[in-house]
Amino acid sequence: MKFSPIFESIIQKLRALPESEYDTEENRKLFTLAHFYAPPEFNRLFEEGCRERGLIPKATRCDADGNGLITVEELAKFHGQIVDEVLQTIAELKTVLPDGALDEHTGATYPLN
Repeated sequence: MKFSPIFESIIQKLRALPESEYDTEENRKLFTLAHFYAPPEFNRLFEEGCRERGLIPKATRCDADGNGLITVEELAKFHGQIVDEVLQTIAELKTVLPDGALDEHTGATYPLN
């Protein structure tokens, strides 16, 4: 699998971290950037692993292209947070990611089988 130079650089930084330093604001941003710049196949495998470990909720709706969608309310309930906390986290992530990376889906949604 071919990786972009940006993704490789971020992964090198993350690999150099001791596990005890993963949960810092700066390093959470690095994980977010790694996910954003990762190739689609990598993200698919990563997402499957997270779902298997119960780290993210299962999507119940999808967009017209079949991409799973999770509401802010579903994220809040799944993680035991209030909606405002999830919205704050999204706002923080938007400061790290390129414009449009976390835009809210505004089109039609469909039940996911």
